Amino acid sequence: MSNTPSTHHQQEEIDLGYLLNKINKLFKNSVKLFFELIAFFIRFKFIVLTLLIFAIAYGFYKDSRSITVYDNKAIVIPNFESVDYMYGKADALNAKIKSRDTVFLQEVLGQHYKRLREVELEPIVDLYNFLSKSRENIDIFRIFLTSQDLKEYIDEHSNNKYYKYHTLDLKIIGDESPNIILDKLMEFFNDNEHYKNYGLVYRENLELQINEYNKMIMQTDSLIASMSRSNQTSQGVTMFDYTNLHLLFERKRDMLDEKLELEKKLTDYKDTIKLVDVEYNLKQSSTLSFKIKYPLYMLFVITLLFFARNFYNWLRRIANEDQV
Repeated sequence: MSNTPSTHHQQEEIDLGYLLNKINKLFKNSVKLFFELIAFFIRFKFIVLTLLIFAIAYGFYKDSRSITVYDNKAIVIPNFESVDYMYGKADALNAKIKSRDTVFLQEVLGQHYKRLREVELEPIVDLYNFLSKSRENIDIFRIFLTSQDLKEYIDEHSNNKYYKYHTLDLKIIGDESPNIILDKLMEFFNDNEHYKNYGLVYRENLELQINEYNKMIMQTDSLIASMSRSNQTSQGVTMFDYTNLHLLFERKRDMLDEKLELEKKLTDYKDTIKLVDVEYNLKQSSTLSFKIKYPLYMLFVITLLFFARNFYNWLRRIANEDQV
């Protein structure tokens, strides 16, 4: 026999009443536990206060002995296909810092080697600049996105080589003479015979290209002047044939833009890893003071002891009930 609508409605009321009863019981137990916790703190107030005073005093001591670590952020340009080389050198240096290879670190950083805590490198992602360089870059980007989303593409370490600028973050203890450590680090990055030779070839080639552009621009100017003279009538009125002349002007503009890019590259090709800009002694985001952390830790431990004590009493009551 199937349930009637009234029976189903009564069943729903019973289920709802049971649920509300359970919620009410849970709330009462929570309030009771909270007041028991307060009573526990009051009962052992002298012990709790003593422990808190000790924790605060030790926190003050730790704060007075703590060492401030500063961020020193630089912007660098890795030239001559040296992106992977630069990241590899940074990883190697971090490994030496972790293993406390004092001989190597002192050789690289000099007398301040103990103050460098970590070297972090990260590309400055500029997709617009990358994609606007050439049609080939657009095709590369499209191929990558077929196998991964945009965030994965940006985070992918192998794609760092496609970005011109990178941030170099040095975490240094104290704020004295961070420029000396940075200078030593840049010497470490640029001390590579292979890339020095690459640099000579790149610079010579760029200078040759710039000279060739200068010649082509002069030739274009001469051609434009010649066309202007050839179109001048006997009455002194200039009659231009614009059929091809506008193409010369457009080509000259393109050549000037291309020459500018080459001159900018020649400026960038000063070093294998070129230092662009740096900001020293940027204080790291402040962490919670020890004089606050240690009292909080102490309160947490005391609260855990309270719950452990209650749990033990609950288990003991269950054991005594089974024995009756």
